[in-house]
Amino acid sequence: RRGEDAPDGRGQVPRPPAAVPPLNPSAKSVKSLFPASLSARLHSTPPTDIARHMDTEYHLDYDAILKTVRKADVIAFRFVTVPMRLLIDNRFTEHDPPMLKLVPPAGSAEERFKSLKKLRPRFRLPQRISAIWWPRYINGVVESGIWDAIAQRNIDNGFPAIAAQCDELLRELRRMERMEMVNAIGGEGYRTLWPAGRS
Repeated sequence: RRGEDAPDGRGQVPRPPAAVPPLNPSAKSVKSLFPASLSARLHSTPPTDIARHMDTEYHLDYDAILKTVRKADVIAFRFVTVPMRLLIDNRFTEHDPPMLKLVPPAGSAEERFKSLKKLRPRFRLPQRISAIWWPRYINGVVESGIWDAIAQRNIDNGFPAIAAQCDELLRELRRMERMEMVNAIGGEGYRTLWPAGRS
C-alpha cells in the first residue's frame, strides 16, 4: 500500500473518491526515512559530512515549492530526517483559523483525507493535498525562505498568532531531527546494511 505522500504527475495528492484509485508512483515519495545509500554510511560518516551530502545530493525547485506554499489550500510536508509530517491547512473562517500541525504518517491518501476531516470537521474535503517531499535537513526550509513564506501567508491573512506558532513548530522539528540523527548514528531503531566485520 502506498503512503499518503505519493503524488500524481503534478505533485498533488488527489482527493479520493469512495474507492481510492491507485496513485501514480513517485521515486521521491517512496524513499524511506533515510535513503539506503545514506543509511549505510551513518555509522561511519561524521554528522557534518552527512549534512553536506543530504543538502547537495538532491535538486529542488524552490520556486515551485514557494508557489505551492503561497497558493495551495492544504499542504503536507514530508521530511526525510523527521518521521512526522507537517500538515498545513490554509483555509479559514471567522470561527476557524488556519492550521499548522505535526501529524503522524498516514497509510494511504484516503487515510490522510479522513484524518484531515477529523481535524477540520467544519471544512469540506479539499480537492487535493499538495505533497512536498523535503530530502534535506530542516534548516534548509529556513535558509531557502520557505519557512518565512509559510509564516508570512498567515500574517497576510490576519493570523499573526498562527504565524508565531511556526517558531514553536520549527523548534520541535529541529529537536526531533537531532534525536533521529543521534539514534541513527548510535544504531537505535536502525538496522545496519552490512554484517559486522571480524576482528
